[in-house]
Amino acid sequence: GQVLSMFEAYMGEEQFRSGLQLYLRRHANGNADTADFFGALSDAVHDRQLAQAMQGFVDKPGIPVIRFERTGAGYRLSQKRYARLGDTVSAQQWLVPVCYRTSATRHCVMLGDAPQTIQTAGNAALMPNAGGSGYYRFSLSPTDWRRLIDTSAAMPPAEALMTIDSLWADFNAGN
Repeated sequence: GQVLSMFEAYMGEEQFRSGLQLYLRRHANGNADTADFFGALSDAVHDRQLAQAMQGFVDKPGIPVIRFERTGAGYRLSQKRYARLGDTVSAQQWLVPVCYRTSATRHCVMLGDAPQTIQTAGNAALMPNAGGSGYYRFSLSPTDWRRLIDTSAAMPPAEALMTIDSLWADFNAGN
């Protein structure tokens, strides 16, 4: 459910609904599999990469951690598979729809194997999981953690839960 919620937030509610309707029309009174479902959602937004991203969350174990490192005018995003301090896990990469916001401005990017740089305006706190719908954890510098925690009283509940989960996971990973 959380993975579907993440992709709906990335695509937008209307386009996600269009993808569901396309899937139901294509496979009415017939059989289908996950590839058919992911393909219909991808076709609805004309983005074949979306099916690959969705399949990755079904096929690959673990959960990604998105690292947000401050740069001059924004952040450098990179990912790795989450592991607690002392655990050994195989390296893993996903195509991750990352939705973030500063103040009320929300943006989404598809993060793959290569690090990606995003631009942010001003010095407002960064919420690395806008809406709390992303199926990923995030990691920040101590300064950015403090800035985000200072805004916690005004966070929507889903964002507050994702912040607590990511902060706890970052601690358990030894960061």
